[in-house]
Amino acid sequence: LIVVDLMHELELGIWKALLLHLIRILYAHGQNAVHEFNARFRQVSAFGRSTIRKFPYNVADLSKLAARDYEDILQCCIPCFEGLLPSPHNETILDLLYILNYWHSLAKLRMHTDTTLQIFRQTTTLMGDALRYFANETCKHFQTFETDKEYQARNRATTRRLAKASAPNAAVVSQVTPEKAATVPQPRSGKRQKFFNVATPKMHFFPDYAEQIELAGTTDNLSTKLVSYNNRTNFNNATPQIIGMDVREAVHDRMTHELEMLNSENSQTMAPEINVIEPTELDKAYHMARDEKNKIYLPDLLEQNETDLAYRKFLPRLKTYFLSMKYGNAIPGEDPKFSDSELSQVIIKDNFIFSHAMKRPRAASCERTTILLT
Repeated sequence: LIVVDLMHELELGIWKALLLHLIRILYAHGQNAVHEFNARFRQVSAFGRSTIRKFPYNVADLSKLAARDYEDILQCCIPCFEGLLPSPHNETILDLLYILNYWHSLAKLRMHTDTTLQIFRQTTTLMGDALRYFANETCKHFQTFETDKEYQARNRATTRRLAKASAPNAAVVSQVTPEKAATVPQPRSGKRQKFFNVATPKMHFFPDYAEQIELAGTTDNLSTKLVSYNNRTNFNNATPQIIGMDVREAVHDRMTHELEMLNSENSQTMAPEINVIEPTELDKAYHMARDEKNKIYLPDLLEQNETDLAYRKFLPRLKTYFLSMKYGNAIPGEDPKFSDSELSQVIIKDNFIFSHAMKRPRAASCERTTILLT
């Protein structure tokens, strides 16, 4: 059974080809559109440590990009393309990019149901229609040619081919220097016209994804991304980068193991938990533990209980209680009156309060009573 390969068929396949042709369309529309496209991507900030990385200065050049970079570009490209082309082509391209993003997110789901698979099949049909409409209707309004990078790469390949044909043997070919290559006749053709091709095998693999997921499981188990995981480099002197990543992973694994061993040793030699309450002194009305393990952030507490009447004016009442305990004028059943300036002097450190499981008050008979708080 030959399973689907999301990374090579979409991210490095159809999406890479579509992105390249969209950049050709921007060049055909005008150089300013390409500059604005790159400027917008430079304004996209990174998200997380490795979710969305910082984009290169010139995204339109598509230099030294891995599959993860094309995935990041796909997820962030809609606002970067918006308004760069005239209507109705702008709307057509934005719709196509939205459907492609939606299809990509469904394809990468790590859990599918019958409902999501049905939506996936419908989205696959929509994506096929959108790609064919883009290729047959939108592209014919733009005369697209090779980008500078494509043109230079083709000329270099042609030069190598001519040098190989003019060399007497393969050993001489391997010794062709740039100075010798300069003496070889250079190709004189200009930039070639390019078209967006939908008649490719990778394009015809898309309808198979829903069936493959239903038969073999989600694509995170099928993708060759796991096999290509060590290629997380910029392909510039990649071997030291791979070695460095392997060394760092080994160091992190060793540190994790040492921390686990240390925690297990501490848990065996630890004294009873800090929440155990010492005997209550007779001169105090109550005793509670002093640990700060269970934190409660006051703004979150008030936001979560804003409709609860018990939390109405909770913060002013809490500060009033603190002041009344400080001045010793607390009267059971009555709330003392303090001015706003006095309440503003009460500062709760970092806006945190702490919850405890036990409280031991001293009753009038001087007998200790334990109250379990839930």
